[in-house]
Amino acid sequence: MKNLNNPHNIILSIAIPTYNRAEILKKSLENYAKQVDKRTDVEIIILDNNSSDHTATIAKEFITKYKNIKYYRNEINIGAKNYVKALSLGNGLYLKLMNDNCLINPGAIELMIKIIKENIVTKTPLFIYQNSRFNSNCKLKISSLDTFVEQASYLITYNNNFGIWRDIFYQLKDKDRYSNVHWAQVDMTLRQVSLNNSILYFYDYFTAVETKNKAYNLFNLFGVEYFKLYTPYLKSNLLLKKTIRIEKFRLFRYFLLPWFIRIVVKRNNDLNFEISNVFRTLLINYKNKPYFYVYIAGAYLLNLKRILFKQNTRK
Repeated sequence: MKNLNNPHNIILSIAIPTYNRAEILKKSLENYAKQVDKRTDVEIIILDNNSSDHTATIAKEFITKYKNIKYYRNEINIGAKNYVKALSLGNGLYLKLMNDNCLINPGAIELMIKIIKENIVTKTPLFIYQNSRFNSNCKLKISSLDTFVEQASYLITYNNNFGIWRDIFYQLKDKDRYSNVHWAQVDMTLRQVSLNNSILYFYDYFTAVETKNKAYNLFNLFGVEYFKLYTPYLKSNLLLKKTIRIEKFRLFRYFLLPWFIRIVVKRNNDLNFEISNVFRTLLINYKNKPYFYVYIAGAYLLNLKRILFKQNTRK
């Protein structure tokens, strides 16, 4: 008997928002097709944000061949609201957001289905994360927002780590309230975790291919806007200040600093990030952190040493 809340008996909907990356999308869909072909419990949702390239042509090739790959196109570009809309088109019991540049590892679909079925009765807020430097190949039962932030850290911002039960998705109001800063998925995660126990899985289930980005300020988005999401939880005592102090350090040490070295120190901005006022932007949250100045100075000194070493080897 079909579930009235899931008339298609679909367990997992994978939502892929895309814009003007036809060839990248093609590689991704070729990858998905190997694991979802002839499955009736999985669907792939493509939402084209009014691309001007041949994304529609690529997508139609796949929807003609695979019944569980579906394509939708916005009449106008709706920006980052495309993420929430893509999720809303899913019919599965569990909605999973994925970027168009991700290649699913062998067995990943089956693994996700297994995890979802294990939690299908209780529908405890469930998140399936890619392995990280903090956790790998494990299942964590989370009982507080502090614990979730400690374990997930800035990985909470990654689109590919977001998922939500369809029932919970439709219970949330104003899902687009942080779409203007690309953080709708983070907001929905925090709202779920702050009210309930949750389960966090870490596995090696996809590989992301580096691609050029629509120009945006990475340092402002992560170094400033990211922490604004935590403000209401700090004010309502659902989150400790200590947790955010630790998170600020980890974000800087393991995310912002490597990008700063690559883009600013080594001047390699091949991914097209907007980089005006980087130092001033970072000072907003790090001006009173001694480690900030130590790491930045160290980065420049190491780069100078590298340059001098290259010059000497050429003589």
